[in-house]
Amino acid sequence: MTDSVRWKLLTAAFAATMLSAAPAKAGPWIYAGPPVVVPPPVVVGPPPPPVVIAPPPVRIIRPPSPVPPYEIVPLPRRGYVWEPGHWFWTPRGYIWRRGRWKRR
Repeated sequence: MTDSVRWKLLTAAFAATMLSAAPAKAGPWIYAGPPVVVPPPVVVGPPPPPVVIAPPPVRIIRPPSPVPPYEIVPLPRRGYVWEPGHWFWTPRGYIWRRGRWKRR
């Protein structure tokens, strides 16, 4: 066989192979890579209603009277000092604590 005939046969075989390998119609393109994760759409709605918490009830505490109760101071004692009375705070309010003798 001559080179020209061999060349023509080779060209015809190549063309037949290419035509037989080509698909008759184009199909969908298939992605063979890793899966693609698409996040869900963000839905923006109205803000939640504010939560209103009522304040605790106000406890009215009567302040101590500006004038302390009258106290009779007993006679002095040797080795003791008189500690005058004063207003004292308790969880139920102010109370008057009487004066007393305190050792030096």
